[in-house]
Parts: sequence; C-alpha cells; structure tokens
Amino acid sequence: MKIGIKRNTGAVGGVAKISVKIDQEKVASLKNNEEREFEVSGPTQISVNQWYMGSKVVEAKPGDKLEIKINPGIIPCFILFIILLLLFSLQNIIITLVAFIGILGIFIFAVKNYLIIKKIAIDE
Repeated sequence: MKIGIKRNTGAVGGVAKISVKIDQEKVASLKNNEEREFEVSGPTQISVNQWYMGSKVVEAKPGDKLEIKINPGIIPCFILFIILLLLFSLQNIIITLVAFIGILGIFIFAVKNYLIIKKIAIDE
C-alpha cells in the first residue's frame, strides 16, 4: 500500500526543497506543489524538514494522504525575529541579551514547528 504526500507551502515556504523522512530515513525531496506516493508496509512515522526547520513526527498508515503546509504561527515569529535582530544590534547589553534569548527561542521553536503535516480527505 502507499501513502500520498503533497507539498503545499506557498510563497513563504517555497524557496527550497523539503526533505521527506519515513521512519527517520530520507526518502525524497519535494518542490512546492509536488505530490508523490511512497510504498509502505504498515503504520509508519513521517516527518519533513527544510534546512534546520522541520515538523513534528506524525503517524500515518497505508492509504493515508498527507499535506505539508507552513505553520501559520511561524509568520509572526519571523516578524518578531526581524525586530529582535534589529534590537540585537543596539549598544545596550540588557536589550542585546533579551534579543539574543528571543532569537534563540524562535530557532528552537522552528526546529519542530515550521512545517505541519496534515491528513487530508481522500476523494472517492
């Protein structure tokens, strides 16, 4: 049986290919709006990543159809990242330290929350 995976990340996430991992092993790279099917023998764990940013692991079973999307909560994080980056350049040590901690927090958040893998309904 197969699992279908479609990448639908739009302009924000469309810059680079996304690596698809099945049971922690990279099996493919997907461009934006690309759709592929993967042969699996039973329930499996799927995750994806783009550079260092990625998704949480999801459980999928044969016959499932999955869609990869950008986490809508990441857009405010990018805006905050730019603001913190500007604050980081100030000469005040306290503001610089707070900005550094904020930037580090955004990086940590993006490691498993930049992309979302959702099961979608199969048209019959």
